[in-house]
Amino acid sequence: MRAVYKRSFFALLLLMIAVAAFLGFRSYNRKLPTLENVVPRQRIAAENLTYQYEHDEEKANRLFLGFVIQVTGQIAEITYKPGVSCNIIIGNSADLRRVSCMLDTNQFEKIANYAVGSIITIKGYCTGYLVDVELNRCIIVSNEN
Repeated sequence: MRAVYKRSFFALLLLMIAVAAFLGFRSYNRKLPTLENVVPRQRIAAENLTYQYEHDEEKANRLFLGFVIQVTGQIAEITYKPGVSCNIIIGNSADLRRVSCMLDTNQFEKIANYAVGSIITIKGYCTGYLVDVELNRCIIVSNEN
């Protein structure tokens, strides 16, 4: 009788491991939806966004954290590692706090149209406030939008 329980236990254990492996593999390989057709919760100037975080971080988190927002401002810095990452810092280069925008990989080609000092509009997920306000999975919004 014990042998039957052992076999049933190991069969159940193998089934649970197989299901966990399948779910993990599926989650790891899922494609994230693009932000192209997502309506931003708010459209805001970079200076206003950083001002709100500097003066009342809790209120700013309620308004922006975890939501897609659209930010417009002057490019202060571009850090581009071809094929790996592209980060755009928006705001006045004299300011200590600015908006840091990590571009989605499908946007790398578009950054060639911009230089430091250009005005840019970016849409992305607000992930909080460290030294800068952080936006992730960003896309460059064309002037027509």
